[in-house]
Amino acid sequence: MTETTNQNGKKTFEPLPDGEYLVRMTSLEERKTKKGDDMLTAKFQIVKGPDGVEGAKNRIIFENFVMTNQNAKAVEISISKLNKYAEAIGINGGIDSLENGAADLMDYLETPFVAVVGQRPPFNGKIDNTIKAFKSR
Repeated sequence: MTETTNQNGKKTFEPLPDGEYLVRMTSLEERKTKKGDDMLTAKFQIVKGPDGVEGAKNRIIFENFVMTNQNAKAVEISISKLNKYAEAIGINGGIDSLENGAADLMDYLETPFVAVVGQRPPFNGKIDNTIKAFKSR
């Protein structure tokens, strides 16, 4: 894992290689998108990476889950991902909105699960990691 420093002195990291990582959610916040839609911003921390991957432990992956939007498909994708996360950490029943279940996720912070980690397409010249799938341990 290559760690470098950008022109502002901030540490930057090369993306993690694709694979399965033991991960835990460390925070979940309600926020607004630039357009004013509701979203949840989750911070996931790597607990353990695959064998042979150095420097993965404690790395952070951020995920945004759009909860309200004119594009119903965007909301559907976010809720589907949240439901897969909930299932991976042992929550049954499902989440369909901020009011119905998403707030309950706060009770499960720090619960480890397996994340299939991949890379997002480049944005502003930067490649970040994303969680492509959620699995139970």
